[in-house]
Amino acid sequence: MKGFQPVGSFGFLLVGLSIFNCEITLGETSSIGNEGKLGFRDVISTLSNQDREIGSYLQTHPHCFEMSDDGEIKVDCNFEALTKSCEMFSPDKDRIAFSDGSFIPNFSYLTDVDENTSLEENIAKHAIQDNDNRMSGLEGLERAVQVFDEAEGLSDRARLYMATNLSRAFGRIVFGKELKKSPEFLVSTVWPLDDPAATVQQVKLGDVQSALRSKLNESQWNSIAEIVDSNHESLPDRIIASQGSGTDLEKDMRNVSPERKKKVAELVEFARQKLIAKIKGAPNRIPNKAEQDLIRKVEQIVVTDFDSDRLATNMTCTGSIPNAFYMPSDNSINICPNFMNAPDESLLGVIAHEIAHSVDPCNSQFGLQEMNKEKIKGLIDPATGVGKADQGLSEPEKMAVSALEDFSMDGAGKTAFPLDLVFGAKTKSKLIDLGVLSEFADPVKPESNPFKGVLACLVSEAGGGFRDVAKDEIDKLVSEVTETRSEQRGAGYDAAADAEKIRTAFGMYPGCVGVEDHSQLGEVFSDWVAADVVGDYLEGQSLVTDEDRLKPMGFFASIACKIRHDASYDSSDRHSTPGAVITSALSDFYRASDPHPSPIKRLNDILLRNDKVRKAIGCTDQKTGNACERTSS
Repeated sequence: MKGFQPVGSFGFLLVGLSIFNCEITLGETSSIGNEGKLGFRDVISTLSNQDREIGSYLQTHPHCFEMSDDGEIKVDCNFEALTKSCEMFSPDKDRIAFSDGSFIPNFSYLTDVDENTSLEENIAKHAIQDNDNRMSGLEGLERAVQVFDEAEGLSDRARLYMATNLSRAFGRIVFGKELKKSPEFLVSTVWPLDDPAATVQQVKLGDVQSALRSKLNESQWNSIAEIVDSNHESLPDRIIASQGSGTDLEKDMRNVSPERKKKVAELVEFARQKLIAKIKGAPNRIPNKAEQDLIRKVEQIVVTDFDSDRLATNMTCTGSIPNAFYMPSDNSINICPNFMNAPDESLLGVIAHEIAHSVDPCNSQFGLQEMNKEKIKGLIDPATGVGKADQGLSEPEKMAVSALEDFSMDGAGKTAFPLDLVFGAKTKSKLIDLGVLSEFADPVKPESNPFKGVLACLVSEAGGGFRDVAKDEIDKLVSEVTETRSEQRGAGYDAAADAEKIRTAFGMYPGCVGVEDHSQLGEVFSDWVAADVVGDYLEGQSLVTDEDRLKPMGFFASIACKIRHDASYDSSDRHSTPGAVITSALSDFYRASDPHPSPIKRLNDILLRNDKVRKAIGCTDQKTGNACERTSS
């Protein structure tokens, strides 16, 4: 049993056993009090024969242990019980630390506590600050809408496009100071800006900026630029701040030893091999064609160098809650260095989740292509950064070549980017004909996916009731769009043909694109894989303390409690106005439509349903729902 260490020739060192406070020290490192109860039968079973008197003593003190009627430790395996309704992540401590040096960061930790006020008041203060920051961003966008409304010569369609895309890359490229691009760089925008029937096109940045300069006066332009820059903190400044200062927790998160990086690399390979085994279905079974393609894709996943500029500058890694991510552009997983000091079980779960994204129900439909860098380079016009005009390439083909050049410049040799979805299947076929691309692993359609039974289970009520793309939402969109277009385009518009075109587009890659409520299957499938990989890693282990049982839950639990603590303050006076109530409700509404289910649901309905994880934690409650197992075909 973990935590019991031999000490010299005395077997096990037992110090400070007290009938009054139940404080026990076992071995050199494990100190367990009332907040970390052990099952005494578990303790006895680990003791050698000569130490039976210790076991007998423990057996006479059952009040020191939380026991069920049959003498076993009671462990309810759900988020509320295991986090003690977030008491384990109280805002007055910065982490949950373990003897091996790993720790789970407590994202609820308050860095500047006012000692003259209560903890609840401190939580409220920080939540108000966070809310004010969000409201400031919304207020900035509202000001931008007003500026565009006042501008002369912009069509309503152009005003709407500018306002809704200002907070995205479009705003930063056209108005911002951070992203400097050549005037020849192509951006997507409504064009021409004064045409009421204009469509979204690829237009040279210089032309867009010149047209906007003619519509906006200097004051209006500067107002928009200020809003854009205030909503996007300078990346170099953010990196310098993250590397040069911060709390003790932030500094410890960044301080990753070479030994730890080596261990992380081992965890990546463990997760990779476990996923390959799951795709095969059985050790001695010969994989079918679809399974072989998925295996080839997983085998080719690249792990971005832990000391690379990509990780040093990526917003995911420089933010307050570091993580990991999968990038289809080069079929890579990227693990933020300041995430690496998490416990193995927590880190492994995230690594396995990201590897699984390469073969999730959406990404599996796009295969893996090998890129010919020399042929890509030969098709690029150095002046514009897109496909040469004299090569007979269509506009989508030019943009696809430009994207491939970006991927290859980052060092990628293969790409899993959804070229079919973004640029069209004809474009991809043309690039294959030109020798720019070659199929390394074929796409796997949903009907051939070896995990289709698991996906159906996850959508079912017994499997968690997770959301897929809803057909009725697509039907509603089709109806509203065709009605609007009928009014705009007049008698020549074929609504029936357009409706069929829209439905076909949505149906070509099931599970990839939704309307308002996006499919959750990509995320929950990756969670399902991660839970099983973590369960394999925990085989033979017993997580016996309250803190140890949080290791597999790790960041999910910490994030969930952060959300709960932020939402727990009294919103009576300051945030009870109709506008504030509406803003808050809309925020939660849009959060509910996210492809990521809530952290608590992901824990309760996936991780804590896995039998191997439950065994390691020592769950004694009855499992709710179905763990969704794959059956080999």
